[in-house]
Amino acid sequence: MTSAILSVLHLVTQHRVFWYIVHVAMEDVEALKKGMVVLIYPQEARLDQFDHQLWKSIADSCIYSFPIHWRSTHIVHPNRFFS
Repeated sequence: MTSAILSVLHLVTQHRVFWYIVHVAMEDVEALKKGMVVLIYPQEARLDQFDHQLWKSIADSCIYSFPIHWRSTHIVHPNRFFS
């Protein structure tokens, strides 16, 4: 396979993992009632590790079809590139 195909396959796989986690959370009645909070812990993360294409794809898919109320996102101990 070419690197372009592997890159797209990697993106699709990570996107599917995100939606799997959402579906697991939907099995919890309390999560459906109260919503969810996303915690991001980027300890030792670098800006070059942040996949903009992946997060754009996830954000685009959540606009009209996110089944759980997304209460907030917290970045715990953010690195300088989040400032």
